[in-house]
Amino acid sequence: MTRKKTPLLLFLAILALAGIVLAVLVRMLTTTPAAAVSAAPAATAVAVAPAPDGRTLERGLEHYRSAQKMSAGPKPGRWLVDAETQNGPTRLDGHFLAPQFFTAADGVHYALTAFVADTVDAQGDGMDSFAASGQVRTLLFADQAGDFVLKDSRTLTAGTQGMAPGVRLVRLGEQAWGWQISNGWTHMGYSRENVEFFAARDGHIVPMGELVTSASDAGTCPDASNCPVSTELTASWRLVPEAGKPFYSLEVDWSGRLRGQAIQRKMTLQPDAATLRYPVPKAFNISF
Repeated sequence: MTRKKTPLLLFLAILALAGIVLAVLVRMLTTTPAAAVSAAPAATAVAVAPAPDGRTLERGLEHYRSAQKMSAGPKPGRWLVDAETQNGPTRLDGHFLAPQFFTAADGVHYALTAFVADTVDAQGDGMDSFAASGQVRTLLFADQAGDFVLKDSRTLTAGTQGMAPGVRLVRLGEQAWGWQISNGWTHMGYSRENVEFFAARDGHIVPMGELVTSASDAGTCPDASNCPVSTELTASWRLVPEAGKPFYSLEVDWSGRLRGQAIQRKMTLQPDAATLRYPVPKAFNISF
């Protein structure tokens, strides 16, 4: 009797094992894998907040384009305008940044944007001459009787080969916004990069100063052994909120060489209460 039961028990054990294997396979095939999480932190994007009551800036921009005699460009969202630059009369092809709306400490609703334009000859790819500059126009609008009206503007002619510098709308304080303009060039062995800050304050656009973020004359000497690099300086920076302060501090870390001297310095710069300028040491803002 025992011999007859042994094959039966073995058969049942095999069936049970097969059932377990099948269940595992089904689970593997039907389970959704967990999403991969990047170890690197996400880049901080500039938030474009809506107007407090859902309005847009389009009417204000229409008035501005009309006053500047702008015409529609060859691509959607781009505009053509004739402007006077350091190179004489120039045809520009540009676009408006998505506006940032905010409410100041005095309760006034503001909207800021910028018109960023290259020369037409640059063809969007730096095809113009090195000396040709692009243009940035920072624009500040304020709410007046339900419409956003232009309160202040600044024009910055900068860039090379017909290309405008980079522009971002940035938060500069708990209730303060402004513009960050990044520029740079390389020419005849020299290179230089800088960033400038402009704040919207009391209906005006106020310059907060310039910081040179990279400067080098390494390319001026073909033989490094007989002609050591005099300047190879970089500056990393960040805006730092401080409790009770309306505008953020600027934390800067310089490293490298400056006119033959080794440099390693870190400073936290407070904007001047009256002028809003960051007191960047002049020696570090190199101009070749």
